[in-house]
Amino acid sequence: MINVNATILLQVIHFLILLFILNRILIQPIMRVINDREQHIAEKNKLLTDLKEETEKLVDKCTSIEKDARQDALEDSYHIRREAGEIADKILVDTRGEIASIRDETEKEVENKLKEARQYIQTEAATLANEIVGKIISRGFQIKTNE
Repeated sequence: MINVNATILLQVIHFLILLFILNRILIQPIMRVINDREQHIAEKNKLLTDLKEETEKLVDKCTSIEKDARQDALEDSYHIRREAGEIADKILVDTRGEIASIRDETEKEVENKLKEARQYIQTEAATLANEIVGKIISRGFQIKTNE
């Protein structure tokens, strides 16, 4: 049988003192370290979650900026092409006007040259006709005088 005497009571007291000392020296510091680590991990997880959200926001913002930049580039390209077309049309109209004025000047020059040539040909034709008539008449007189 188990005897309950003072040694059991002393062993219980020693055991309780040992529990108190172990609790103070070993268990509480270990629990504090565990709690600190858990708190640190929770903080890092929260920070990681915040960083993920911020990263997603930045990616969305970059995507939005890229989309806007592409849209602006397309609009600028359209405007530049339209302006280039307008400039090309203006140049074409101006060139056609210049061609028409050059053609008019050339036609006037040709007409002037033709007038000069006609006048020259008329004077030469008249001179030639006079010479021919003169030769025919002089031959006519020579033939009559020879007869």
